[in-house]
Amino acid sequence: MSGNTPQSPAEILLSAAVKSVGKREFLKAYEKLFASKHSVEGKSQRTKAEVPAESQCCARIKGDRVGIKVGRYVLFEALQCPRREVSNDLHLCPIHTNQMNKFGELAFGRFAEELSEDQKKVFGEL
Repeated sequence: MSGNTPQSPAEILLSAAVKSVGKREFLKAYEKLFASKHSVEGKSQRTKAEVPAESQCCARIKGDRVGIKVGRYVLFEALQCPRREVSNDLHLCPIHTNQMNKFGELAFGRFAEELSEDQKKVFGEL
């Protein structure tokens, strides 16, 4: 949808809906409404195994958008990384171990630690 082409009423409504709830929430609702009711035969669905809590990565990640906008900040859920830890001394998954090696710190800190001032702007504790 470029700025110069006229938009149909449906396109205007869809873009307004995406702006109000966010792209991720809109796509989740779309999938829920219009997903196929029956599975395709011959294709197996891959299921992820749950990682036990004691062997889970301890990094904090940014989850889904909460939908609340405070000032100029959009708030997100603070979640624990669901991957399995590989580094026993750091208790981090491969992705967050590489992040520690490359940058010296985690982008959103550890899940059990208190939020910093910058992280409070992302996760909603203003």
